Amino acid sequence: MKNILLTAAITIQCAVVYAQNFNGTFWTNGQGSFEATQKNDRIEFFGSAMLGEVGYDFTLIKRGRTTYSTEQGGSYTFGKYVEYRTIDDGTDTPLELLIAYDDKDEMTEVFYKFDGSIDDLLAHNFLSLLDGVYTDAAGKEYIFDGATINGTPFEVLSDEYAYANNIKYKGKYYKIMFSDNGVNIYNARKASGMVFGDVYNKTTLYKKLRKKTAQDPPLTGRWQYTSTSIVNVGMLSYFCDKTQLRLMRNEIFARRGYKFLSPDLKTYFAKQPWYKPVSDNSKIHFSDLENLNINIIKKYETAYPADFYKKVERGM
Repeated sequence: MKNILLTAAITIQCAVVYAQNFNGTFWTNGQGSFEATQKNDRIEFFGSAMLGEVGYDFTLIKRGRTTYSTEQGGSYTFGKYVEYRTIDDGTDTPLELLIAYDDKDEMTEVFYKFDGSIDDLLAHNFLSLLDGVYTDAAGKEYIFDGATINGTPFEVLSDEYAYANNIKYKGKYYKIMFSDNGVNIYNARKASGMVFGDVYNKTTLYKKLRKKTAQDPPLTGRWQYTSTSIVNVGMLSYFCDKTQLRLMRNEIFARRGYKFLSPDLKTYFAKQPWYKPVSDNSKIHFSDLENLNINIIKKYETAYPADFYKKVERGM
Protein backbone atom coordinates (compact mmCIF):
# COMPACT_ATOMS: atom_id res chain seq x y z
CA MET A 1 0.00 0.00 0.00
CA LYS A 2 1.08 3.56 -0.64
CA ASN A 3 -0.37 6.71 0.89
CA ILE A 4 -1.25 9.49 -1.53
CA LEU A 5 -1.61 12.80 0.27
CA LEU A 6 -4.80 14.52 -0.85
CA THR A 7 -5.26 17.33 1.64
CA ALA A 8 -3.52 18.32 4.82
CA ALA A 9 -5.79 16.04 6.80
CA ILE A 10 -6.77 13.28 4.38
CA THR A 11 -4.91 10.41 2.81
CA ILE A 12 -6.12 7.72 0.49
CA GLN A 13 -4.97 4.13 0.53
CA CYS A 14 -4.86 2.65 -2.96
CA ALA A 15 -4.21 -0.97 -3.73
CA VAL A 16 -1.14 -1.40 -5.92
CA VAL A 17 -1.51 -3.50 -9.07
CA TYR A 18 1.78 -4.09 -10.81
CA ALA A 19 0.68 -5.77 -14.04
CA GLN A 20 -0.78 -2.93 -16.06
CA ASN A 21 -1.93 -3.67 -19.59
CA PHE A 22 -2.86 -0.43 -21.32
CA ASN A 23 -2.97 -1.59 -24.92
CA GLY A 24 -6.36 -0.93 -26.49
CA THR A 25 -7.89 0.52 -23.32
CA PHE A 26 -9.82 3.78 -23.11
CA TRP A 27 -9.34 6.44 -20.44
CA THR A 28 -11.25 9.60 -19.56
CA ASN A 29 -11.13 12.63 -17.31
CA GLY A 30 -14.88 13.05 -17.71
CA GLN A 31 -14.80 15.29 -20.77
CA GLY A 32 -12.54 13.57 -23.29
CA SER A 33 -11.66 10.04 -24.31
CA PHE A 34 -8.17 8.68 -24.98
CA GLU A 35 -7.22 5.29 -26.42
CA ALA A 36 -3.94 3.80 -25.18
CA THR A 37 -1.36 1.99 -27.29
CA GLN A 38 1.44 0.30 -25.35
CA LYS A 39 4.88 -0.33 -26.85
CA ASN A 40 7.08 -1.85 -24.17
CA ASP A 41 7.58 0.88 -21.52
CA ARG A 42 6.06 3.59 -23.72
CA ILE A 43 2.30 4.23 -23.65
CA GLU A 44 0.77 6.58 -26.20
CA PHE A 45 -2.70 8.07 -25.66
CA PHE A 46 -4.65 9.56 -28.54
CA GLY A 47 -8.16 10.93 -28.64
CA SER A 48 -10.26 13.97 -27.81
CA ALA A 49 -9.93 16.54 -25.06
CA MET A 50 -13.64 17.28 -25.45
CA LEU A 51 -16.44 15.91 -27.59
CA GLY A 52 -15.46 16.23 -31.25
CA GLU A 53 -12.09 17.90 -30.62
CA VAL A 54 -9.95 15.04 -31.87
CA GLY A 55 -6.21 15.05 -32.37
CA TYR A 56 -5.05 15.39 -28.77
CA ASP A 57 -2.27 13.13 -27.55
CA PHE A 58 0.11 12.50 -24.68
CA THR A 59 2.72 9.87 -23.90
CA LEU A 60 3.77 8.19 -20.66
CA ILE A 61 7.14 6.53 -20.10
CA LYS A 62 7.32 3.86 -17.42
CA ARG A 63 9.85 4.64 -14.72
CA GLY A 64 8.73 2.34 -11.87
CA ARG A 65 6.26 -0.40 -11.06
CA THR A 66 3.34 2.03 -10.97
CA THR A 67 4.84 5.40 -11.93
CA TYR A 68 5.22 7.04 -15.32
CA SER A 69 6.84 10.24 -16.48
CA THR A 70 5.06 12.43 -19.00
CA GLU A 71 6.86 12.98 -22.29
CA GLN A 72 7.10 16.60 -23.37
CA GLY A 73 5.74 17.62 -26.74
CA GLY A 74 2.27 16.15 -26.67
CA SER A 75 -0.73 18.32 -27.52
CA TYR A 76 -2.40 17.59 -24.17
CA THR A 77 -0.36 18.44 -21.08
CA PHE A 78 -1.40 18.04 -17.46
CA GLY A 79 1.54 17.23 -15.18
CA LYS A 80 5.06 15.99 -14.62
CA TYR A 81 4.41 12.37 -13.68
CA VAL A 82 1.57 9.88 -13.31
CA GLU A 83 0.81 7.09 -10.85
CA TYR A 84 -1.35 4.09 -11.65
CA ARG A 85 -3.68 3.03 -8.84
CA THR A 86 -6.82 0.99 -8.25
CA ILE A 87 -9.52 1.61 -5.68
CA ASP A 88 -12.67 -0.19 -4.63
CA ASP A 89 -15.75 1.63 -5.94
CA GLY A 90 -18.26 -0.97 -4.79
CA THR A 91 -18.40 -2.85 -8.09
CA ASP A 92 -17.02 -6.28 -8.98
CA THR A 93 -13.99 -4.76 -10.71
CA PRO A 94 -11.67 -2.22 -9.01
CA LEU A 95 -11.62 1.24 -10.53
CA GLU A 96 -8.34 1.80 -12.41
CA LEU A 97 -6.86 5.29 -12.17
CA LEU A 98 -4.07 7.38 -13.64
CA ILE A 99 -3.40 10.24 -11.21
CA ALA A 100 -1.20 13.04 -12.54
CA TYR A 101 0.98 15.33 -10.41
CA ASP A 102 3.00 18.47 -11.02
CA ASP A 103 6.57 19.15 -9.88
CA LYS A 104 5.22 20.13 -6.44
CA ASP A 105 3.53 16.71 -6.09
CA GLU A 106 0.09 18.30 -6.25
CA MET A 107 -2.61 16.44 -8.14
CA THR A 108 -3.40 17.99 -11.52
CA GLU A 109 -5.60 15.45 -13.32
CA VAL A 110 -7.37 12.13 -12.79
CA PHE A 111 -8.08 9.69 -15.61
CA TYR A 112 -9.96 6.45 -15.15
CA LYS A 113 -10.52 3.50 -17.44
CA PHE A 114 -13.97 3.17 -18.93
CA ASP A 115 -15.87 1.20 -21.54
CA GLY A 116 -18.34 2.87 -23.86
CA SER A 117 -18.62 5.88 -26.13
CA ILE A 118 -17.97 9.50 -25.20
CA ASP A 119 -21.70 10.15 -25.65
CA ASP A 120 -22.40 7.43 -23.08
CA LEU A 121 -19.98 9.12 -20.69
CA LEU A 122 -21.51 12.57 -21.14
CA ALA A 123 -24.99 11.16 -20.60
CA HIS A 124 -23.79 9.35 -17.47
CA ASN A 125 -22.32 12.58 -16.10
CA PHE A 126 -25.57 14.47 -16.57
CA LEU A 127 -27.91 11.72 -15.36
CA SER A 128 -25.81 11.15 -12.23
CA LEU A 129 -26.36 14.79 -11.30
CA LEU A 130 -30.03 14.78 -12.25
CA ASP A 131 -31.20 11.60 -10.50
CA GLY A 132 -33.53 12.24 -7.59
CA VAL A 133 -36.99 13.35 -6.51
CA TYR A 134 -38.15 16.90 -7.25
CA THR A 135 -41.27 18.95 -6.58
CA ASP A 136 -42.78 21.90 -8.43
CA ALA A 137 -44.45 24.96 -6.89
CA ALA A 138 -47.74 23.06 -6.59
CA GLY A 139 -46.11 20.15 -4.75
CA LYS A 140 -46.28 17.69 -7.64
CA GLU A 141 -43.46 15.13 -7.58
CA TYR A 142 -41.11 14.45 -10.47
CA ILE A 143 -38.87 11.40 -10.15
CA PHE A 144 -35.78 11.43 -12.37
CA ASP A 145 -34.41 7.89 -12.47
CA GLY A 146 -31.90 7.21 -15.21
CA ALA A 147 -33.28 8.58 -18.48
CA THR A 148 -36.89 8.63 -17.27
CA ILE A 149 -39.29 11.12 -15.69
CA ASN A 150 -41.92 9.41 -13.58
CA GLY A 151 -41.27 6.25 -15.57
CA THR A 152 -41.55 7.88 -19.02
CA PRO A 153 -38.29 7.70 -20.99
CA PHE A 154 -36.52 10.68 -22.51
CA GLU A 155 -33.55 10.97 -24.87
CA VAL A 156 -30.34 12.59 -23.65
CA LEU A 157 -28.77 14.83 -26.30
CA SER A 158 -25.13 15.95 -26.29
CA ASP A 159 -24.31 19.30 -27.88
CA GLU A 160 -21.21 20.59 -29.60
CA TYR A 161 -19.93 22.01 -26.31
CA ALA A 162 -19.71 18.48 -24.82
CA TYR A 163 -22.65 18.96 -22.49
CA ALA A 164 -25.63 16.62 -22.28
CA ASN A 165 -28.16 18.69 -20.35
CA ASN A 166 -30.50 18.64 -23.31
CA ILE A 167 -33.35 16.18 -23.59
CA LYS A 168 -36.08 15.19 -26.00
CA TYR A 169 -39.19 14.34 -23.99
CA LYS A 170 -42.56 13.49 -25.52
CA GLY A 171 -41.42 14.91 -28.84
CA LYS A 172 -40.21 18.26 -27.50
CA TYR A 173 -36.75 19.65 -26.71
CA TYR A 174 -35.77 20.94 -23.28
CA LYS A 175 -32.61 22.29 -21.66
CA ILE A 176 -32.15 21.45 -17.98
CA MET A 177 -30.03 23.84 -15.94
CA PHE A 178 -28.98 23.24 -12.34
CA SER A 179 -30.01 25.85 -9.78
CA ASP A 180 -29.19 26.47 -6.13
CA ASN A 181 -31.91 24.10 -4.92
CA GLY A 182 -32.82 21.94 -7.91
CA VAL A 183 -33.22 22.45 -11.64
CA ASN A 184 -34.77 24.94 -14.03
CA ILE A 185 -36.24 23.36 -17.16
CA TYR A 186 -36.44 25.50 -20.29
CA ASN A 187 -38.12 24.96 -23.60
CA ALA A 188 -35.38 24.64 -26.20
CA ARG A 189 -34.88 25.04 -29.91
CA LYS A 190 -32.57 22.73 -31.83
CA ALA A 191 -30.09 24.33 -34.22
CA SER A 192 -27.12 23.14 -36.23
CA GLY A 193 -23.78 23.67 -34.51
CA MET A 194 -20.82 25.29 -36.17
CA VAL A 195 -18.43 22.33 -36.13
CA PHE A 196 -18.94 19.39 -33.79
CA GLY A 197 -22.68 18.85 -33.48
CA ASP A 198 -26.05 20.39 -32.73
CA VAL A 199 -26.84 23.07 -30.18
CA TYR A 200 -29.99 23.47 -28.12
CA ASN A 201 -30.86 27.07 -27.33
CA LYS A 202 -33.12 27.72 -24.38
CA THR A 203 -36.18 29.87 -25.05
CA THR A 204 -38.78 30.22 -22.28
CA LEU A 205 -38.84 28.82 -18.77
CA TYR A 206 -40.99 25.69 -18.63
CA LYS A 207 -40.77 24.69 -14.98
CA LYS A 208 -38.73 25.18 -11.81
CA LEU A 209 -38.21 22.09 -9.68
CA ARG A 210 -36.82 21.83 -6.17
CA LYS A 211 -34.81 18.72 -5.31
CA LYS A 212 -35.82 16.81 -2.21
CA THR A 213 -32.89 15.95 0.04
CA ALA A 214 -32.37 12.24 0.55
CA GLN A 215 -32.96 11.29 4.18
CA ASP A 216 -32.17 7.58 4.27
CA PRO A 217 -28.69 6.64 5.59
CA PRO A 218 -26.06 6.10 4.44
CA LEU A 219 -26.82 7.95 1.18
CA THR A 220 -28.14 11.22 2.55
CA GLY A 221 -27.90 14.73 1.15
CA ARG A 222 -28.24 16.35 -2.27
CA TRP A 223 -25.20 14.75 -3.89
CA GLN A 224 -25.28 11.14 -2.73
CA TYR A 225 -23.28 9.91 -5.73
CA THR A 226 -20.14 11.58 -4.35
CA SER A 227 -19.92 8.65 -1.91
CA THR A 228 -20.74 5.91 -4.43
CA SER A 229 -19.05 6.73 -7.76
CA ILE A 230 -16.15 8.78 -9.02
CA VAL A 231 -16.83 12.39 -9.93
CA ASN A 232 -15.09 14.03 -12.87
CA VAL A 233 -14.56 17.44 -14.40
CA GLY A 234 -17.33 16.82 -16.93
CA MET A 235 -19.81 16.51 -14.07
CA LEU A 236 -18.40 19.38 -12.03
CA SER A 237 -18.40 21.78 -14.98
CA TYR A 238 -22.20 21.97 -14.72
CA PHE A 239 -21.63 23.97 -11.53
CA CYS A 240 -19.90 27.32 -11.96
CA ASP A 241 -20.96 28.48 -8.52
CA LYS A 242 -18.08 27.70 -6.17
CA THR A 243 -20.46 27.80 -3.22
CA GLN A 244 -22.27 24.74 -4.57
CA LEU A 245 -19.00 22.91 -5.17
CA ARG A 246 -17.89 23.67 -1.62
CA LEU A 247 -21.17 22.34 -0.25
CA MET A 248 -20.90 19.26 -2.45
CA ARG A 249 -17.39 18.54 -1.16
CA ASN A 250 -18.29 19.11 2.46
CA GLU A 251 -21.44 17.02 2.20
CA ILE A 252 -19.10 14.02 2.03
CA PHE A 253 -17.71 15.08 5.42
CA ALA A 254 -21.19 15.75 6.80
CA ARG A 255 -22.43 12.34 5.71
CA ARG A 256 -19.80 10.87 8.02
CA GLY A 257 -20.79 13.16 10.88
CA TYR A 258 -17.91 15.63 10.59
CA LYS A 259 -18.14 18.46 13.13
CA PHE A 260 -17.58 21.72 11.25
CA LEU A 261 -15.77 24.79 12.55
CA SER A 262 -16.61 27.16 9.66
CA PRO A 263 -19.72 29.08 10.75
CA ASP A 264 -21.45 28.93 7.36
CA LEU A 265 -20.97 25.17 7.00
CA LYS A 266 -21.97 24.60 10.59
CA THR A 267 -25.20 26.56 10.05
CA TYR A 268 -25.99 24.95 6.70
CA PHE A 269 -25.59 21.35 7.79
CA ALA A 270 -27.28 21.94 11.15
CA LYS A 271 -30.44 22.60 9.13
CA GLN A 272 -30.21 19.20 7.42
CA PRO A 273 -32.33 16.68 9.37
CA TRP A 274 -30.05 13.80 8.34
CA TYR A 275 -26.87 15.40 9.71
CA LYS A 276 -25.65 13.84 12.96
CA PRO A 277 -22.33 15.39 14.08
CA VAL A 278 -19.88 13.25 16.02
CA SER A 279 -17.92 14.39 19.04
CA ASP A 280 -14.47 13.48 17.70
CA ASN A 281 -13.56 14.11 14.05
CA SER A 282 -10.39 12.04 14.37
CA LYS A 283 -12.49 8.89 14.56
CA ILE A 284 -14.09 9.48 11.15
CA HIS A 285 -12.93 7.26 8.30
CA PHE A 286 -13.64 7.93 4.65
CA SER A 287 -13.65 5.39 1.86
CA ASP A 288 -10.91 5.56 -0.78
CA LEU A 289 -13.51 6.75 -3.26
CA GLU A 290 -14.73 9.52 -0.97
CA ASN A 291 -11.16 10.71 -0.37
CA LEU A 292 -10.51 10.80 -4.09
CA ASN A 293 -13.72 12.72 -4.80
CA ILE A 294 -12.94 15.25 -2.07
CA ASN A 295 -9.66 16.00 -3.79
CA ILE A 296 -11.13 16.13 -7.31
CA ILE A 297 -13.86 18.55 -6.23
CA LYS A 298 -11.37 20.69 -4.28
CA LYS A 299 -9.07 20.96 -7.28
CA TYR A 300 -11.89 21.97 -9.59
CA GLU A 301 -13.32 24.33 -6.98
CA THR A 302 -10.10 26.33 -6.83
CA ALA A 303 -8.84 25.94 -10.40
CA TYR A 304 -10.98 28.44 -12.29
CA PRO A 305 -12.50 31.89 -11.79
CA ALA A 306 -16.15 31.79 -10.77
CA ASP A 307 -17.43 32.86 -14.21
CA PHE A 308 -15.14 30.63 -16.31
CA TYR A 309 -17.82 28.29 -17.61
CA LYS A 310 -20.55 30.92 -17.83
CA LYS A 311 -19.09 31.78 -21.22
CA VAL A 312 -20.68 28.57 -22.51
CA GLU A 313 -24.44 28.18 -22.22
CA ARG A 314 -24.89 24.77 -20.68
CA GLY A 315 -26.50 25.00 -17.28
CA MET A 316 -26.00 26.77 -13.97
